Amino acid sequence: MPINPDTHASVSVNMPKELYEQLKVLAKKNHRSVSAEICYLVELELERAAYSLAAFTSSFPLVP
Repeated sequence: MPINPDTHASVSVNMPKELYEQLKVLAKKNHRSVSAEICYLVELELERAAYSLAAFTSSFPLVP
């Protein structure tokens, strides 16, 4: 599938072969390409990080 430069970025990722093999198995199990699986996992982690940050900052509000 062609990459739309307005909405997508082409990136290279270096990772240990063992991790890549695990990623391929997970992608196959989830009926995704390896690229789609990486996108999915990164999106999940970013959502989790944003939730954690929101919870942290609401516990410690900034005082002007």
